[in-house]
Amino acid sequence: MKQVPNNIEAEQAVLCCALIDSRTLPIINNSLISTDFYSSRHQIIFKHIQMVGDTVDIVNLKDSLVKADELKKVGGDDYLMSLATAIATTAGIQSYIKIISEYSVRRKLIDIGTSVVEQSYSGDIEQIISDVKDNIVNVSGDKDLEIDNVKLYNNVYSVVHDAKEPGLYTGIPGIETKFYFENSGTHCIAAESNVGKSAIALQIAEYISDRYGETLYFTLESNAKRLGTRLLCRNTMIPLSKLNKCGGTDGYNDVERIDIQDQIDKLQHSNLKIIDSSKYTYIENIVNLCESYRLKHNLKAVFIDFLQMIDTLKPINSAREKINYIIMRLKELAKRLDVPVIYLSQLRKDIEGRPKVDDLIESNYIRTHTDYIMFLYSPDRDDEKYQYTTELFLAKGKDQERFSVWLYFDGRFQLFTSGNKPEKTSKNNNKNFKIY
Repeated sequence: MKQVPNNIEAEQAVLCCALIDSRTLPIINNSLISTDFYSSRHQIIFKHIQMVGDTVDIVNLKDSLVKADELKKVGGDDYLMSLATAIATTAGIQSYIKIISEYSVRRKLIDIGTSVVEQSYSGDIEQIISDVKDNIVNVSGDKDLEIDNVKLYNNVYSVVHDAKEPGLYTGIPGIETKFYFENSGTHCIAAESNVGKSAIALQIAEYISDRYGETLYFTLESNAKRLGTRLLCRNTMIPLSKLNKCGGTDGYNDVERIDIQDQIDKLQHSNLKIIDSSKYTYIENIVNLCESYRLKHNLKAVFIDFLQMIDTLKPINSAREKINYIIMRLKELAKRLDVPVIYLSQLRKDIEGRPKVDDLIESNYIRTHTDYIMFLYSPDRDDEKYQYTTELFLAKGKDQERFSVWLYFDGRFQLFTSGNKPEKTSKNNNKNFKIY
């Protein structure tokens, strides 16, 4: 019987690198998951290395294992010490990772093949084929996220703008020169559901990516294809409903077909990278990807949609403490990479009228650790309206003046443009509402 593909020495080498040089952690964490390790004790050790994070060393790792009552499972003090003193060099980290990844893929393919053989005797053919396709995609992991777009933009362009501007402007009508996303700062855009916070974040992210450089957009609620269709909608000005219906009953005309192709070509070379892998629901993995991406690319901004959907690998039971931990990690990320981190947040469901900072979910932690907080508010929006006026205003600003601007949102094209403040509103009688 053939031996299951594995390489214990490579696994030991990777764990050794993590323990002797924490600078290798972003590369390791973004390339491997615990199940990529063949040895069960290496899987446990790797999970605890991720939990400890940047401060990991032999002492902190042992403490984490002891608290989880898993030290004996991994071989005790002697085995941990053998890992810390293993013969490995950080210069070889990429080759060690490659070895582990290849053997992990081989084991997964063996499992898929075994399952297909068993199902093929009596299972539904279409379902088997569908499962095989899905499993193959899962085996390939995040290779499609190895983002390496053709570098069409000259770095000098970004340098020139960075030298003249204090941060990244939004491109939103009415605040183009009033407000900017501060480098090293954390920024929150909050609104009730279905007001358009994802739409405005995507519009801003595309503007930043076009003007300044590469931008990562983590979508935890939607998916990349859906957001890509929204970008195509806004760039072609073909209604979203028509794109979603493949042109509708009349199909696309010649001008629309040419425009779609032109914009697809443009978007394929865009600096905006949309990431929707379930792996990046964890804050640790988000941070690791951003850090490793920054090593190879001129990263300018990070968007996360949205805060309340982020989880952590740490065993934190309290929802409040979890939010606090996640926000602190985002704050550290912004400072370490010297880029703005912009995240979206939900509001409590029982609010009425113009939102306040206290209306944020876990508002104390967001207010304390977020540098800038903006609200999107539509007093006359209802679920059947595709166009409506919206107020965008700054509720908290560390070094910038407060602002309020009225915008017009056209849901057909997912586009915010200049708007006028309403003279009347269905919520005018609410004590929280004020026309600015």
